[in-house]
Amino acid sequence: MRNILLLLCFISTLSINIQAQSELKRVHIPYNARLAQEAAREQRNLAKAAELNAGSSQKESPQTPGEFLQKSQDPCPLFEPGTYYLSSTTNLGGPAILSVIDTADLDSPAWQILPDCSGGSTGSAELVGDTLVYWPSPFVDGGRDTVCVELCDASGSCDTLVFPLVVSRDGERFPVSPVFLQPEELLPEYCLDILFLPGQAVCSFFTDCPDNYAGEGQQQYWQTGLDCIGYQAARFAGTDTVCLVVCDEYAVCDTFEIPFVIQGDTLGLPFFDDFSYAGPYPDKNYWLDKAAYINDDLAKDPPSVGMATLDGLDAGGRPYPASGKADLLTSNYIDLSAPQGDVYLKFYLAPKGYGLLPNPGDSLLVQFRAADGDWNTVAAYPGIDVPVDSVPPFSFHAIPVTGGQYLYRGFQFRFVSFSSPPGIYDLWHVDYVWLDDQSAADSTFPDLAFTEEPPLLLKRYSAMPLRQFRDFVQEELNIAPMPSHFYNHFDNTATIAESAISLRELQTGIVFPGMENVVDGLDANIPPAEHVLREKELSAGAWGDYQSILADGFDDQEEIEVEVSYEFTLTSQAAPFYRNDTVRSLTSLKDYYAYDDGTAEGYVAFSNPQEDNPMLAVRFHTYLEDSLRAVQFHFPHVNGNAESQLFNLKVWVGELDDEPDYTANFLRPKYADTYYDTLQGFSTYLLQDYITGELTPLYIPADTDFYVAFQQVTITNEGTPIGMDFSRDRTSEFFVKLSSQWEAFPDFLHGALMVRALMNSEEPVNNTATSEASATGPAFTLYPNPVWEGAPSVRLLSQNAQAAATHYRLTDIAG
Repeated sequence: MRNILLLLCFISTLSINIQAQSELKRVHIPYNARLAQEAAREQRNLAKAAELNAGSSQKESPQTPGEFLQKSQDPCPLFEPGTYYLSSTTNLGGPAILSVIDTADLDSPAWQILPDCSGGSTGSAELVGDTLVYWPSPFVDGGRDTVCVELCDASGSCDTLVFPLVVSRDGERFPVSPVFLQPEELLPEYCLDILFLPGQAVCSFFTDCPDNYAGEGQQQYWQTGLDCIGYQAARFAGTDTVCLVVCDEYAVCDTFEIPFVIQGDTLGLPFFDDFSYAGPYPDKNYWLDKAAYINDDLAKDPPSVGMATLDGLDAGGRPYPASGKADLLTSNYIDLSAPQGDVYLKFYLAPKGYGLLPNPGDSLLVQFRAADGDWNTVAAYPGIDVPVDSVPPFSFHAIPVTGGQYLYRGFQFRFVSFSSPPGIYDLWHVDYVWLDDQSAADSTFPDLAFTEEPPLLLKRYSAMPLRQFRDFVQEELNIAPMPSHFYNHFDNTATIAESAISLRELQTGIVFPGMENVVDGLDANIPPAEHVLREKELSAGAWGDYQSILADGFDDQEEIEVEVSYEFTLTSQAAPFYRNDTVRSLTSLKDYYAYDDGTAEGYVAFSNPQEDNPMLAVRFHTYLEDSLRAVQFHFPHVNGNAESQLFNLKVWVGELDDEPDYTANFLRPKYADTYYDTLQGFSTYLLQDYITGELTPLYIPADTDFYVAFQQVTITNEGTPIGMDFSRDRTSEFFVKLSSQWEAFPDFLHGALMVRALMNSEEPVNNTATSEASATGPAFTLYPNPVWEGAPSVRLLSQNAQAAATHYRLTDIAG
């Protein structure tokens, strides 16, 4: 998202309106799919680890992490209908009235307690007038009894009334021995000693167990059996008490208090994190929570590549339930018990970035934790009032850490953001956090940092088919001067003596020849305290080497991934600052065209589409003849459930003229995460006859543009959303038709539509009117197609005897 000017805020829409019919709007997504994806991945890994480690458990139907909230079942404790439950503890040997016997309709009634009915010795019963009274034994922990009353009328006709009852003690609380764990340690199963329950355990549940644990909500626990639980510790040290209530057949419910003691350690000085790593969570060596989002493109000109964004979303990428305190970025425990000089917390801070500005009430606080455990606010930064198209710069701040209340072993600091309304609306960006006792309050550090990643290898696409690229490297290779971005934190000019631009193919490990310096000559001198852009003109020899290996070096590969890396060495730097001396970017060359980077920061959608059925189109180009076999869309989860809407898929070859070369009508959007565990996935639509199921890949001639179009069919207030990557501006390749004419995408709707074209990886199939498809290959009938939920089977029938030697590939709607 570097060098992008957002003209409106997160909740506003950018739109064009032609003849007041339909609007095309561009909106930021109110959740963070990357965080949601990472949270889901961690949950899967935890479930697998717990299942693997607890595999020897003899408990029936163990639950897995994510199911620790007890499933819907009968209430616990379980009370049998028609049975009387009496407490031997509460009554203390006193009587309990079971029933007032109704004798109003009897003539000269008589009644008695039958002596042989009782099945237990839990107490005694007597009749007092027309009232049955039971005396529980005060020493009974749990047991059953039955009282039978014979009721006779004057004629001698008798009936027996049966009163089943349970006598038991009240539930008790049992503190158990502490369980010691390391931060984030997994305890697959911990089982309780429930021998004091008088009867057989029949159900259990978690109950709130108040404590002062700072990591509340970040730990996880779940039941693996009636009396066993699994637990994964949070990063926070302290005692987390979990209470499990276990109930037996007599409805005795004992509460077991399990103290999990998470043992933390302290860090020494200096403390430094510039967030120059992939994320999306903060480094667990330095930070205890996961609410901040680590990224490199939500603000402009950071002091080092990467930043921590407090975005109003939790660790799972979801908005908090209410306005107010939102994200926390809490440091690990630090030893300040014996400082050798003045201690300062230093950091850079930027409000808004490319997001929505925090309003005056949406402040950011810096807090220190005193030795008594209290958090004290030492600095407050209110929201701002600036034009919505502005991008405020990072500013430097230094806060002294003074007073004996903070100079102890286990000191912490944290950043706290406030947001209203809840959601990704008020952004604060924190970077370059430093705590030490050997520095003044100035902004100098022995560090020279990259502030941006290298450019992608391709000049137009983020990905393209290797087959199309291999013979046309010169046309698509990004041969513009290679930019590098620096910030010099020294107080004088830093001179880079050694640097390198290197390319490496990740699947084969092949390192490209022709390594060159990132900067040469005077460009290697980086002045202090300013953002510096350098552009390197690579030598003809280096470009020749790159082109040669890209064209001829991977003939046996169907796909490759090329990493471009910048790195430098500066001996005057200190060890904590080495990480920002290397930056990387990745380009995929597989079987598809894409303009996006795979992450949707926002989406476009037609607002109030009418009968004009508005369209979006994306342009691609083939150098060799090829076949378009499928189109992919990213449909984000916004505007409700878009799967109930309809759209048409159209493809034009050559020009956006009147009649498309391919049309598939009345398709439905499908969310990729319905089929796979991904919120950033693409839904795949094969080019086929959707009535017969016959695949109909579309022939694209050599050196030809083709256009993939989405046409909104359903008339609704909010049309189907299509994901948009805001970090790459490729609006020149997109077109919109709101009435009768195609028009270029407006510049202010900048970004990259997440629409991809999947090409045939083998020889193209020519199915145009001028060249018929070959009839010698095998043909198939697949039914039912589409497959409905609950279909008994899917059958693939060959129309050709040669089909036995054919490879079959079935692809669902999610690809």
